[in-house]
Amino acid sequence: MQKTIVSLSSLIVSIILLIMGNAFLMTLLGLRLSLEEFSASVIGWILAFYSIGFVAGTLYAGRIIEKVGHIRAFAFFAAALSASILIYPMAIEANLWGGLRALGGFAMAGLMIVMESWFSSKADNRNRASLFAIYQIIFFLSTAGGQVLIRVADPAGFIPFSLAAILVVLALTPLSLTRRESPSITETERLSLTSLYRKSPAGTLGALIAGLLISAFYAMGPVYADRIGLELGVSELDPRNTEFEEHSTTGTDEETEPR
Repeated sequence: MQKTIVSLSSLIVSIILLIMGNAFLMTLLGLRLSLEEFSASVIGWILAFYSIGFVAGTLYAGRIIEKVGHIRAFAFFAAALSASILIYPMAIEANLWGGLRALGGFAMAGLMIVMESWFSSKADNRNRASLFAIYQIIFFLSTAGGQVLIRVADPAGFIPFSLAAILVVLALTPLSLTRRESPSITETERLSLTSLYRKSPAGTLGALIAGLLISAFYAMGPVYADRIGLELGVSELDPRNTEFEEHSTTGTDEETEPR
């Protein structure tokens, strides 16, 4: 088991950097849209395009991996994701951001296919459960770590977007330098959603419901927290609070001036 983990060390480092960057971006986008005073329904639609792109990626990203291999495909998807991240602060426009979220979802689906197929190639019947348990632990710890980064800079500026893009780009480094062979590409039979439902109706419905709930929580959780006034760790950086403080200070000064 230890030898298997060591052989996957480059991939694990890439996963940590990538998931931290993506989780940070998900939290950042909700906060930024809320700061820009978009309505909750518009924010929901914009962020929902990530899931639409992700579904498209599960259907078509595999074809890119089959043509160029796992490492080159990982580089392609990571580059597309990082480029989309850098475009966000250039223009705060709902349609543009929706398209960027779809692109990001497609790229992230491709990256997930690469990562999980790589893990699967190293697993056998003896260690499969343990190996994917480790993968899930790394995944969710990295997600939590990425969300903590929201305290680093003002979400109303461009620096957080640059930081998220940097993390995604850095995820390319370990896999680019690894000497380990990537998984061999074999033809596999595609399983349709209808066939999957016939084989496991409870599992299919459970996955769909869980996906809806998790996606809604990650997308709208930061928005809800911001709009109820919950301390997010960046409240002192919120430009609205700065304006309020300046107004309060001005009002206080005017009241204290002698008449």
